Amino acid sequence: MTNVGGCAADELGMIDLLIQDLDAGIFQQAQKRLSFPSTVRELRSVQLYFVSLLGSAAGYRLFLRFGHLIMTIYHNVYPYDASIAAAVLFTILFFVSSIVHLYQLLRTRTWYLLPFLIGGIFEGIGYTFRTVSIKQSPDYTLPPYAIQLILPLIVPALLSATMYMSLGRIILVTQAEAVAPIRRTWLTKLFVTGDVLSFLAQALGGAILAQQKASSYNTGRWIIIVGLVIQVLFFGLFLITSVIFHVRLNKMPTLASQKFAWKRHLSALYTGSALILVRSIYRLIEYLEDAGGYLITHEAFAYVFDALLMFAVMIVFFWVHPSEIQALIRGKGKAIKHGFKVVHLNVTDDEVVFLSDMAQAK
Repeated sequence: MTNVGGCAADELGMIDLLIQDLDAGIFQQAQKRLSFPSTVRELRSVQLYFVSLLGSAAGYRLFLRFGHLIMTIYHNVYPYDASIAAAVLFTILFFVSSIVHLYQLLRTRTWYLLPFLIGGIFEGIGYTFRTVSIKQSPDYTLPPYAIQLILPLIVPALLSATMYMSLGRIILVTQAEAVAPIRRTWLTKLFVTGDVLSFLAQALGGAILAQQKASSYNTGRWIIIVGLVIQVLFFGLFLITSVIFHVRLNKMPTLASQKFAWKRHLSALYTGSALILVRSIYRLIEYLEDAGGYLITHEAFAYVFDALLMFAVMIVFFWVHPSEIQALIRGKGKAIKHGFKVVHLNVTDDEVVFLSDMAQAK
């Protein structure tokens, strides 16, 4: 039997009749035809067929016009059987990690990490509302769906802002501006500007898509794509800048760089940046595929290449906390070592000394 987009030929014939009824306004007949799918497999076939229609303006208008009727038989606003368990799991993971990061921030007063903390909280809120949205089946409402769509989309821009500022501070602490490919005073401004543009574009595009208006569907989609392209380009430039700085400082170390574990913090930046870059490339491919694409119709990809990677970024900076960099800039202060251990940092005679280790040395 011929299959098209996961639909058997007889199923396609029935769906075509359904579309004709809907378009002609014969709602009673359409409702009878909507009872045609009797198995999970057939339900998914109908769902994928309508999702594939989103690739055309006419199909998208049809979907919006009769969306409520169609969703009644879908019992799902998502193009897959959304997992409540996965949404709850990542809600817990992001809120727990955010609480830990809040503790670290308050203990060390490393205020420039505030965007990072907000990013973690946004992820937790996003997956909370994803759980709510899934549970609303079949009577979905716009606010939970919009929130779960927009917040996780913009979080990487918040996390990356902290990384950009961290590199500038590493350059300052190592007194190695001479080997930096971009002047430190311009570095943070350049990358944060790109970050803000990416943030605004993705937030605006997500808000437009969440309104579910046929006339603005492609506009919202392409605005998100532009935001993701900006993010990928700036992250690529950031990684290149970091590597050049790393190589040059290795060849021409400064006195300050020999007394500070800058490579450890730079490795954390590499790891976090790579994770966000992979996530951004995944999202870019997803939106380029359009609504009927393989990635957007398989929920597992969103958790593996978005939620899991963003949680991994939270873990990286939980373990290698940037508070040490900030304390060195101040000359003294508290820093987090290996996640929870709070140590006091002093700079004496141009040397970094952890007071907690001094007692053992004596």
